[in-house]
Amino acid sequence: MTTVDRRPYLTATDLTQDLLDEMADNLNGKIEMVAHIKTPDGGTIYVSDRHKYVGGQFYTALIQNMPLISKTIGEWLVPGITFSAISLEVSNVDGRFNNYLPAGDDYLNWVGLDVTILIGIDDIASSYKTIFEGFITEVGGMGRTTKTLNFTARDRYDTINESFPTVTFSNSEYPFIEDSLIGTLKPMILGNWTQFNNRTPAQIPAFVVNGADPNVQDAPRNNVKLVISETVNQFFINGGCYYKVDDNNYALVPSTEIVNVNGDKNYFEVLQDTAVEWFPTGDEAIPFGPYEYSSGDEFLVQVVGVDIGGVGFDDNIVAQAKHILLTYTPLVPADFDANWETYRTKAAPAQSAISTFISRVWVQDAQGALEYALQLLEQVRLELFIERENLNVKLKSLHFEDFAASPSYTLKNWDVARDSLSIAISDTTVFNRLQGDFDFNPSLDGNNFKTSIFRNQASIDATKPIAKGVFFPNLVDRTVCNLQITEILRLASSQFEVLDLQVTWRSLLLDIGQDVKFDVKIGSSLFDNVVCTVRDIGYSPSGVVTLKLWSYQMTPFPGYVPGYPGTVGGYDAVILEE
Repeated sequence: MTTVDRRPYLTATDLTQDLLDEMADNLNGKIEMVAHIKTPDGGTIYVSDRHKYVGGQFYTALIQNMPLISKTIGEWLVPGITFSAISLEVSNVDGRFNNYLPAGDDYLNWVGLDVTILIGIDDIASSYKTIFEGFITEVGGMGRTTKTLNFTARDRYDTINESFPTVTFSNSEYPFIEDSLIGTLKPMILGNWTQFNNRTPAQIPAFVVNGADPNVQDAPRNNVKLVISETVNQFFINGGCYYKVDDNNYALVPSTEIVNVNGDKNYFEVLQDTAVEWFPTGDEAIPFGPYEYSSGDEFLVQVVGVDIGGVGFDDNIVAQAKHILLTYTPLVPADFDANWETYRTKAAPAQSAISTFISRVWVQDAQGALEYALQLLEQVRLELFIERENLNVKLKSLHFEDFAASPSYTLKNWDVARDSLSIAISDTTVFNRLQGDFDFNPSLDGNNFKTSIFRNQASIDATKPIAKGVFFPNLVDRTVCNLQITEILRLASSQFEVLDLQVTWRSLLLDIGQDVKFDVKIGSSLFDNVVCTVRDIGYSPSGVVTLKLWSYQMTPFPGYVPGYPGTVGGYDAVILEE
C-alpha cells in the first residue's frame, strides 16, 4: 500500500498567500532565510543557518540565528526618519574572512556594502523573496569578536537621504564676496514666488556677491552683482525686485536699473549712482536717488523656480517631493510606484484635492533629501515608504476616503501568538485641539501666518483638551491649511489604538502601509472585523512576525461605521473653529 505526501510546501514553487494559508495549521512549513553580503573586493558571501543549495548557489551555514529584521513606516507627525535595520552575526571561527579584516591582504572598508535578506521555501529558488535590502552603516556597521563578524545594516532610506542643496558661495567663484557669505549654500527654488506676497512685497533674498569690491562702495561705483539661487529658474520678474529700506519699508528697484540678467534667471546686476529715483512703499514713501550700495544692503526678488517638466507640476507638492528625490538622490523614475501619479493628480474631495493645492519650496540650509520630501508629503497627509514587493518608493495615504473598508486579509485568534497582544492609546498622535503655521517666508526666516485654532469638542468632553501645533511651510492658501488641520484632527482625536503583537508566518507577506481586518476575541481584546493599518513589521527566525497596527475600531470612515457608543472622531466628526 502506498501513500501520498500532501504537504503543500513539498510541491510549491512560489511563496504565495494561498500557500501560507494552507500551511497555517502546521507551522513547520520549511520557510527559511538566506543572506547575501557583499565583500570589499567585489565578491559576495552567501550564508544561511544551514548548508543548502538554492538555485544552484551554495549557502554556507555560518549564521547560528538569522537576524531579526524590522521595517517601519515611521511615526506620524514626528520629525525625522526611522530607518529599518538588521544586525547580522557571521561565523569566522575558522578565520576564513581574515583577509578582509584589518591587517588582512584584501582589507578595504565594509561601509556602504550591500546586504540582502531573502526568505522562501526550502531550496526552491523561485519561491525566495527579498524582504530586506540595505547597506552596512558608517557608524558601528562592522565589528568582530574572536568568533564572529558583526554587521549592522540599514535599509535603502539611508542612501536616499542625501544632503541638498549642494553648491556653496566661494571666493574662487566670486573674488569680491564678503566673508560672511563664504561657505553659505546657494538656495534651490521650486514653485511660483511672484504671488502671495502679503507681508513683504517679495520674499526671495538675492545675495550680493561683490560686496567686498572696493569699487562697489566707492567710485566708480561698479554694478552690484546678485545671485538668487543654485537652481535654474523659469522667470525672474524684472519689475519685482525690491531694496529693503528698513524692517517696514521696501523700495521697488526700477526695471531700468536692473541689467545683465543671465539665461538661468538666477543672476542679475543693479546699477548704481544714476539719476533714477527709487520709490519706497510703506511709511517712508519718499522717493530717493541715486542709489549707492553699503555693506549689508538687502534685496528681495519675485521668481518662478525650476521647471519640473509637466503641466501642473511646478506648484504641486507631490511633484516637488519627487523632483527633489530624483535630483539629489540615486533614485530614478522606475523606482517610484504608480501611486505617486495618482496622488499628484488627485482632484477630489476638496480636503484631498492635491492637484489644486499651491506649494513652493526655498531651501538654503542643508537638508536630507528624503527628510524634506517626507515633510512635504506629510503636509497633505501622505507618507513615504519602501514597499516589500518591488522595493519601490511608495506613498501611503491618510485620507479617510482612501481607507480600505474591506481589506482582503484577516487576522484571527489562531494567528496571534499566546500572550503577545498589547493594546494602548497612542501617546504621540492623539490630540483634539490644533493650530497650524503656514507659508514660509525666506526673507523673514519664518512662516508668514497662523491658522485659526480648531477643536473637536466631543473629544474634549470625553477626555480633556490635548493641544498640538503643526507646520505647513510649503502651503500658501489658508483654506487648504484649514482643511488639512480639520482632517488631521478628525483622525488624531478619534482615540485610535495601537496594537503590538506577534503572529504566525501566515502573515509573512504583509507589508507596512497595508490595511488588514482584525477579527480577534481574546479576553478583554474584542475586535469584530476591525480595520487596521500595518505600521511596523518584523521578521523573526523563530517563526513569528511582529506587527504594530493602528486600529480604527473607534474611527468611522467611508464604508466603515463602528457599531459602538463613544465614537468622537473620524470622517464625520464635527470640528469647530475658535
